Amino acid sequence: MLKMLEKLYNEKIILDHGMEVGKELAKVLSGGDTTLENTLSEDDLYKLELDAFMKLIETEKTQDRIKHTLKTGKPLVN
Repeated sequence: MLKMLEKLYNEKIILDHGMEVGKELAKVLSGGDTTLENTLSEDDLYKLELDAFMKLIETEKTQDRIKHTLKTGKPLVN
């Protein structure tokens, strides 16, 4: 996932904040800091998702994205 994010970033398809959002999403989708032998529960995945959301929502760039989308109905690429 990180290689794909780097490719998108290098091709200017995503920008700095898109890279940060992508890294958080990759962490959630991969189960975070775990091993293949460890089975994650639904609650474990919810916690990963909540942690990522709370980390991102505190950033000005995420808040800018939300405000822009609510105002225009279109996503902000930042």
